[in-house]
Amino acid sequence: MNSDTTVKVNSDTTVNWFSIDIAGNVESNYKPDGQGSNYNKQRVGRPIAQFTA
Repeated sequence: MNSDTTVKVNSDTTVNWFSIDIAGNVESNYKPDGQGSNYNKQRVGRPIAQFTA
């Protein structure tokens, strides 16, 4: 995703994400294949909500 990507949801949900730069550096040293929980999250709800990552 780039900074102009929009995610649309049509019900209440929590969106979780983390960032990796072009050099392979993972934001906050998050390990997606491990037990890490230091990802970003945003709760979004109805009516249809949008957030830009």
